[in-house]
Amino acid sequence: MGQEGSRGALRAAQMQHHCAVQIRTQIIKKRLTLKAYARATGSSYDRIAKMLRGEIIMRLEDIANADIILDEISDYASAEASRRKQGAAAKP
Repeated sequence: MGQEGSRGALRAAQMQHHCAVQIRTQIIKKRLTLKAYARATGSSYDRIAKMLRGEIIMRLEDIANADIILDEISDYASAEASRRKQGAAAKP
């Protein structure tokens, strides 16, 4: 793996860690158990636990599920919510 590939892999790991921390924080704030969250996503407890520990790769679908279930985990969801609010404010 070249230098760019190594940097890309490091960046991906950092991004996954950031998302995992956000997901865990929201699970706690919403007083959900990890089992309840896994059930809500349609994934197994084992898969979600491994994903949040960084043992398996987080998929875009995992981030999208977190956005839907836990509210605005990703920057995309936050930006989308801002666009919706701005659009609603602009309507007479």
